[in-house]
Amino acid sequence: MFRSSGQSFKNIRGGGLRTASFSLFALSLSLGFWGKAVPVLHSQEKPPETEIETAPALESEPGAVPVPAAELPPGPAAASAPEAKTETETEIKAEAPVREVTPSVPVPAVPETADEPPAAGNFPNSPEPEKVAIEEKDPNQIRFTAWNLKNYLHVAAPPPAGSTEKSKPPRERAAVTALLTALRPDILGVCEMGAATDLAVLQAELKKAGLDLPNAEWVEGADSSRHLALLSRFPITARQPVTNLRYVLDDSQFPVQRGFLDVTVQVNPGYALRLVGTHLKSRIDVPEADQELMRRNEAHLLRQHLDTILTAAPAANVLVYGDFNDSRDQPSVKAIKGMRGAAAALTEIPAEDDSGERWTFYYPTADEYSRIDFLLASSGLMPEVRKGQAFLPGGSGWSRASDHRPLTLDLTASEAAAPRARSRSKSKASPPAAR
Repeated sequence: MFRSSGQSFKNIRGGGLRTASFSLFALSLSLGFWGKAVPVLHSQEKPPETEIETAPALESEPGAVPVPAAELPPGPAAASAPEAKTETETEIKAEAPVREVTPSVPVPAVPETADEPPAAGNFPNSPEPEKVAIEEKDPNQIRFTAWNLKNYLHVAAPPPAGSTEKSKPPRERAAVTALLTALRPDILGVCEMGAATDLAVLQAELKKAGLDLPNAEWVEGADSSRHLALLSRFPITARQPVTNLRYVLDDSQFPVQRGFLDVTVQVNPGYALRLVGTHLKSRIDVPEADQELMRRNEAHLLRQHLDTILTAAPAANVLVYGDFNDSRDQPSVKAIKGMRGAAAALTEIPAEDDSGERWTFYYPTADEYSRIDFLLASSGLMPEVRKGQAFLPGGSGWSRASDHRPLTLDLTASEAAAPRARSRSKSKASPPAAR
């Protein structure tokens, strides 16, 4: 894995003495240093350079099911300029002192051969735990991470006979564990999880690395391979997955492929957080129907589900997250946000890396950086969201684990502040402050 770009001079011994002894002898005579030791200097070797491993291209996701039912370089500013912050975005104001977080969490190096991820702290050049962990000054401060894990499949059992899908390689799994151990979320919502047994493998590997998330949710949708799942340090008090919704296109019925994850987590006796996860239809064309229309129909069904939640409990703390497979200007994303100014509308929580860039996904086939993963908050949750408390990892280490970057949000789990009125001013979110 490592190579040295420098070369050392040979020590003058053995064969080296035979080739250099006469020259050194003549030189010493001419300089009048007979009998004195002649020093032999060695060039200082340069540090080893790490080979860059190119992540494989994305594997195709399965198409809609009718009834019956990369190491990649970070995106340069020229290739992926931050998306413009429109006037319709809501400004997130700091109503309390901003809690310092790590703006760009370094990803520890993963060994070349790793059937199982090493324990936390055993990675070369890994950051000290106190530099990446949350400071527990406020017991109400919690951290949520949303991440598309890129086919965390078949790690507990081999693929079924005839399947063309591949298991998540051990090296990629180790990179997932390394980054999550550095981020240390209290709640983790993921897309593209395999079977429930695969989720148990991730849970066990995180615990072995020092991140214990004992409570789990796994949603079985029409897509039999890729699922929504969640791990939590806090108890899950309600589970309301949505897996039976269908829509009609060209006289054919289609199910929402991954369904919707819906759980309530009791963070403390006075604070409950409702999390709704989604992974909309991919942008891969399928013969059954137009992929964009399929995604828009799934988005409208999710909006209906959110309307039901927020009509019954307008002040509920609801966080919607996931892979929307569309950019923020597309109809599917706008549908999920809801009508601007409405009581049940959701506010986008901007997340940036330490360079100010917001893209979350790299598609190597098109060499394209895009922002298709989102965090959306209800009006009841917005008082607990502070400016600069959502961020993306910088660098390129994340690409060893997935083709998506994880979004991380720190919340203050307290109902002390009343929900404030929605603002139509321009959002000016900034990356988290450095420690």
